[in-house]
Amino acid sequence: MLFCLGKEEDIYNAGADPMGKQFEVYVNPESDEIEITKKNGNGSVRGVVNDGKLYVWPGGILHFQVNKLITLNQGKNVNIDGFRFAYETNNGWLLEAQNKYISDEILNMFEQNNSLLSQIGDITQSIEIVNTKDKKNNKYKFLGNKFIIIGNKKRLNKNKF
Repeated sequence: MLFCLGKEEDIYNAGADPMGKQFEVYVNPESDEIEITKKNGNGSVRGVVNDGKLYVWPGGILHFQVNKLITLNQGKNVNIDGFRFAYETNNGWLLEAQNKYISDEILNMFEQNNSLLSQIGDITQSIEIVNTKDKKNNKYKFLGNKFIIIGNKKRLNKNKF
């Protein structure tokens, strides 16, 4: 597995993902790096926004897996405790609150990071929030300057971020 922090950074050897495949993690990716990430993720991207930096990697690699692999490479890690998201071209956004944030806080983070997230995908697609502190795991849509609830969905906790 190669760990890559964008074009300006060097590539560091950090181990292998669970399937033994190589993948890259980009910080503040350029548009071509986002497209490469989408292609490698079959149209899906996962990431985190932390300290104003956007980190992305292919959607098949879960947040905890990235954290575990990157700890092998001291000095080049991604704090996955920031604003976590996943995006699928056909399904929209999945925001993970880590049982630390309520729904309104996550929606606020989504809105604050619209300029970063719009580089990845359509911010008007549906938004599903999971693992909120207030247990309001609803689906939302961002219309104009407000969020509306489009459904209440109980998600099984199969996907770990």
